[in-house]
Amino acid sequence: MSTNSRNISAAQDGTAYTSDLNDGLAAVDTCHAGASAPTTEVVDGKLWLDTSGVNPILRIYRGAWVPLFEVTTSGATLLSTVTDDSHNHVISNIDGLQAAIDAAGVTTGNINQDFSAATLNVGTALDLGAWTATETGGNLYFSYNGVRKMRVNSSGDLTVTGNITAYGSI
Repeated sequence: MSTNSRNISAAQDGTAYTSDLNDGLAAVDTCHAGASAPTTEVVDGKLWLDTSGVNPILRIYRGAWVPLFEVTTSGATLLSTVTDDSHNHVISNIDGLQAAIDAAGVTTGNINQDFSAATLNVGTALDLGAWTATETGGNLYFSYNGVRKMRVNSSGDLTVTGNITAYGSI
């Protein structure tokens, strides 16, 4: 298709005017598709579908013709470089993200937070400060300052170090 001018002279007969108008509109409709770049009315932002190669390349003019995408029958490949702006993003800068997190419910945090899940999955360890509860090999261990004090196995057998007081008061 043409990379025709968008300027159409009114100083011509109707047939010539209509032909020029149709050529100009066809150039716009096809994104100025052609093997060579448009040379008339080239301003920043003008698009050109470069058909000189095997696959067309959509280009934009920004002081020079900059490639944007290579177009194939199955899609398009980004050819431009997306520059890292090197700034940090925070949840409040992303529309709707905080609301989506809030709607999903709290799944981590300290025990004083509200949990919306029916089951709290803490993985294989629960840290309660000096006390920890860990699960490994079908055994549940309770430790104080890193020293195991009690074990419950998968059969329900309870093993403790130290004394057990029955019917005591706390």
